[in-house]
Amino acid sequence: MLRYRKGRVSGTIKVEETTMSQDEALAMGDIVIAGVPTPKFSVDPKKLKKDCIAVNFSQFSNFGDGTEEVATFVPAIGKVTIAMLERNLLRLHSAAIASDAAASARSKRFAVMAAAFVAVAAVGVVRARR
Repeated sequence: MLRYRKGRVSGTIKVEETTMSQDEALAMGDIVIAGVPTPKFSVDPKKLKKDCIAVNFSQFSNFGDGTEEVATFVPAIGKVTIAMLERNLLRLHSAAIASDAAASARSKRFAVMAAAFVAVAAVGVVRARR
């Protein structure tokens, strides 16, 4: 599970690996983004933090019935948005492997962050800083 936090430099994001379970992350996440491309996957709304923001990033519903009762629910985003994000992810990946030695650490961190939003069979949980 990856955790995203505000970086030390303005406008940057710090990405950290955690040992947190999915259930623990869902219980504390202020923003939950699910983008699993299968109708079989579903986040149980009982596991979500009350009043969080739940964003369905998949063409299938990744959140169970009753999500809108415990969270601010965004049931879908546009197909063009998904296509552009996937295109940008592929461009980042191509740039990273084309010149691995020359790729900066910043580009690699951004590629990891972008991949988390469109990862297959993964749920990204973002904890917003207040």
